[in-house]
Amino acid sequence: MFDRRPVTVTDEVAIVQGRTAYPDRTYSDLWVIRLDADDRCREFTGCWMEHPAPAAG
Repeated sequence: MFDRRPVTVTDEVAIVQGRTAYPDRTYSDLWVIRLDADDRCREFTGCWMEHPAPAAG
């Protein structure tokens, strides 16, 4: 499963927050997309963080 939502969008940058879930792990994602004058991506930075596994019990 993959969910995403824009956090902010301007003429020069878009920031997107996401969540990617696999059967055995889940990640939070953050994308920073810098746009040129033609609204094309000129720079992309993607960061992710794995969620801790649920406690057994």
